[in-house]
Amino acid sequence: MIESQIRTNDVSDLNLIGAINAVKREDFVDPSDVSFAYAEVAVKSKNGRLLLKPRDFAKLAQAAKLKIGDEVLIVGGLGGYSCAVFSALGANATVLDSSNNQSAGANYIAGNLLTLSEVGEKAFDAIFVDGGVEYVPTKWGDRLKENGRLCVIVVANGIGEAKVFVKSKGQLSSRTIFDAQPPILTELSVAKEFVF
Repeated sequence: MIESQIRTNDVSDLNLIGAINAVKREDFVDPSDVSFAYAEVAVKSKNGRLLLKPRDFAKLAQAAKLKIGDEVLIVGGLGGYSCAVFSALGANATVLDSSNNQSAGANYIAGNLLTLSEVGEKAFDAIFVDGGVEYVPTKWGDRLKENGRLCVIVVANGIGEAKVFVKSKGQLSSRTIFDAQPPILTELSVAKEFVF
């Protein structure tokens, strides 16, 4: 996976590559999908969430520019893989997901993905969204520290763009870093309206 899917897709952060190498992806994959753990497909985790493809995860994680001790919030990360990699990298990872899963671990919070209200007023160095969204809630920017990064794949009209938002002087600016087709976090889907 490292040589054929990660390095060949412009992931060059050696600390991140080392963390990805240290975490066994198959440990987080549902037994029915374990043979596809390293394939370029979204596979179901043991907790039911779909994991990002290895390439998409690595490129988006590199954009987060995490350092040892950084506080990172993983939105929709019940699958656990992202949290394990970021912890191996030395970051302090917190997972917020909508499921009330008692077995998810001490760094897990069940809550509202839209408002992030369960994290209170805490601010993060990075917010990593572990799945695609059809829109970016404004509340997410409020939870970033100055120079904090929000890494998310936004899917509009079937086209997914991985974006990095950076907070500077209270404002968010963004840039697109690659195209992707991730699994969508259903809690953040735009309601479809009937049209003629």
